[in-house]
Amino acid sequence: MLVDGASGEARATSWAGGKATELARGKAVIDHEWGTLTIRASGPSIQAFWNGKPLLTATDPRPAAGRVGLATAGSGQASFDELVFDVAASAP
Repeated sequence: MLVDGASGEARATSWAGGKATELARGKAVIDHEWGTLTIRASGPSIQAFWNGKPLLTATDPRPAAGRVGLATAGSGQASFDELVFDVAASAP
């Protein structure tokens, strides 16, 4: 997931064999110094939210278990606080 802090442009990207494939684009409204990026993934389905509002929806044809990455683009500085990677409980 990449979010440009200046423009709000967001991209979900999948990496395989050293090559990137863009899965989806969205645009966040950056109106505060801090924001909350929430990403939910279940199998190939990915949803991203910025401050509780839908940001993008994507499908990864080759999901990989146990890997997560964050990146920023554009000018400025980014800080990450309280990064939580949690496995959702499976349904009985």
